Amino acid sequence: MENLKINIAKNFKIKRKILSTNQCKHDPMIEEVILDQKLNWGKHVEFVRSKAITVLNASNRAIGKNWGFSADTAKWIYKSVVLPTITYGCHLWGLNQKSFIEEKLAKIQALASRTIIHCPKFTSKAVMNLIAGFPPAHSLIENRAYATLFRLKSQGKLKPLENYRTKTIPHSSKITNILQPAIEHWDVSRSVNFASFSYTTSTCSKEFMDKLKENQFTTLLSYDYIVFSDGSRINSQTGAGAVIYTNNSPSPLHNLKWKLQDENTVFQAELFAVKESATFISSLPTEQATIIFFTDCLSVVHCLSAESSTSKLCIETHEVLNSLASKATSLEISWIKGHSGIPGNDIADQLAKSGTLCPTISPVPLPCNLMKKKLSFILDNHRSISTASFITSNPLHHLLCRFASPSYTGFFSHLNRKHSRILASFLDNKAPLRSFLFSINLVSSPTCNLCFLSNQDNIHILSFCPAIIHQRQQSFSSPTFTPSELLYFLLKLPLYNCFLDCD
Repeated sequence: MENLKINIAKNFKIKRKILSTNQCKHDPMIEEVILDQKLNWGKHVEFVRSKAITVLNASNRAIGKNWGFSADTAKWIYKSVVLPTITYGCHLWGLNQKSFIEEKLAKIQALASRTIIHCPKFTSKAVMNLIAGFPPAHSLIENRAYATLFRLKSQGKLKPLENYRTKTIPHSSKITNILQPAIEHWDVSRSVNFASFSYTTSTCSKEFMDKLKENQFTTLLSYDYIVFSDGSRINSQTGAGAVIYTNNSPSPLHNLKWKLQDENTVFQAELFAVKESATFISSLPTEQATIIFFTDCLSVVHCLSAESSTSKLCIETHEVLNSLASKATSLEISWIKGHSGIPGNDIADQLAKSGTLCPTISPVPLPCNLMKKKLSFILDNHRSISTASFITSNPLHHLLCRFASPSYTGFFSHLNRKHSRILASFLDNKAPLRSFLFSINLVSSPTCNLCFLSNQDNIHILSFCPAIIHQRQQSFSSPTFTPSELLYFLLKLPLYNCFLDCD
């Protein structure tokens, strides 16, 4: 695909008859992505849909209500086999999806949810997605498309189309314009191999750290400059600090502290403190000097001793240390145990904590995992919006919206198949509730068979039925009960015990 180029020097027109079905019988496929004549990606989505349905149907035949592999295995098949098939190349077609594409993707996910929960076909998609823990399919595709484009742009592999001859801006140029400001402020770069190391890294032994606790000054007399650095995060604020000693005095030569952006991590603060301390020492006379840096973050030592890195901050720190080490006799980065009573480390820790209160913010690239968190937040928001906008006559629709919160995703993901079916049937107002059985002519009356006062639907069972008031009081601690409390309540009812026995 890299060898395909368009000669923009040629001035030519593509006539409609060139793309007619008589002359072009097959839609071209490039790297398993089908380009159809309408360029709406319909045939590609249909192609991946057929592959996904084949896998899901094969999985469905291996699962029964009480036999076959577990719901976790079915979910693993969907996430590890089916989903990569669907999302392949989604950065090309996953943005600005047409409505018919969203419907096809939703049908794939509905089949996957039924395979995992093993619920009836008439179960609503909103309830199935909630119990299975899936966001809307089109939102998931869009989320992965942006994640892929962000990665490609950060690696320098996404370039806009130049010298185009259209009235509208090409898709690649729009995406590049959106992502470029983000890439400039993120701690991600093209992988850089470190050709040489002028410094060394190590971890301090327990005996050496004990000597530092007893008498730090005499233990480090062989070094001209000693640096203790640390990072801290308090009340969602990040700070870094460092203290610099010389072998001339046990008192610190200089104290340094910085405030970072609230989104920066402690690891970045630790690495930034090493970098800025090295920059400060570079301004001092370092000819033939011996220098040692102490940090209580082992990840910093591993990062600076790695052969390559994609972190801008790590690359810059490596360059500063190499430049400083080229002037000095030796430079060493060593790990010590934090909060262990070493005076220099304790002072650096206090400086890092006080650095969170500094008025000025030092510019440090944002961590790459923040992009993942933002995309995850957008996906959770789409999940809540999709559930809230679901049109239904279900009297417990407000409960579905509350259970769509990200805080309950972990609970639903660990449910077994029986408990999933119970929650799905109750929240969707389906069997074994008599109001539903009456609507499909399986019972003669929708009246509740527990109290015989009104129709038996989910809101009646949850709030009004006097025959189960004792179970309700035992199960629910407050009106804003959790899904686990609801499941505990349903398992106490004879209605759902019989439902389990019939499965």
